[in-house]
Amino acid sequence: MLGGLLSAHYLSTVLPGASSRRDSVYLSKAIDLADRLLGAYTSRSGVPYASIWLDSGEGVVSHADGGASSTAEVTTLQLEMKYLANLTGNEMNWRKAEHVMKVVDDNAAVDGLVPIFVDANSGRFLTREIRLGSRGDSYYGALRLSWGLIRADASAEYLVKQFLQTGESIYEDMWLDALAGIEKHVVVPAAKSKLWIVAELPQGVNGPVSSKMDHLVCFLPGSIAIGATGGLTEAEARKLPSWTKRKDREMRLAREIVKTC
Repeated sequence: MLGGLLSAHYLSTVLPGASSRRDSVYLSKAIDLADRLLGAYTSRSGVPYASIWLDSGEGVVSHADGGASSTAEVTTLQLEMKYLANLTGNEMNWRKAEHVMKVVDDNAAVDGLVPIFVDANSGRFLTREIRLGSRGDSYYGALRLSWGLIRADASAEYLVKQFLQTGESIYEDMWLDALAGIEKHVVVPAAKSKLWIVAELPQGVNGPVSSKMDHLVCFLPGSIAIGATGGLTEAEARKLPSWTKRKDREMRLAREIVKTC
């Protein structure tokens, strides 16, 4: 919802004929919602609780999953909070959301692959299970968009987009580590076809591989491609001196996963 409100605000400022006298409602409602969401960040570690009472601003631990928060959920509000801070000049939302990325990174996940549940109070992962589908998906796509590349796309895939949004090199490093881990551990050939799938690791890195790929993983080729091209078209990106053989390989991998999808 926050991403939708901010996207509507952005579009009302750039699309010819889209503006109306009530456009301020998008930004004012986004500010109100973001401020209410801050109550979820009151855990000891700063990782947000899984739920929140919007009227009181009280964070609520999950009713399931051992009270854990979903890794995909706690690492997806960064884009929205940062963009809101850019619009308002108030850095509070940004700082709280940004801190979550540090807590997650401090877990020192093996080869950049993060487990799918995190304890809000301790900030530690509560499982070894790794998957790029539900509960894990949004983290990986979100690590790279400059302010000028914000789009009306409230999609969750965030690692790569965080780098492109603000140019913070830590997110590029985290994205490249994660992508190397993905290639090393979970991209595998399907048993009865020539297609490549993105598998799951129920017991973590070096554990058994589950050859299951759900539809949510189909965000991944888009994240790989935007990471390789920096948000440009592939044709434009290939003309730059920064184009490398590694980026060539990434685009081939993106195409193979799209083919599977």
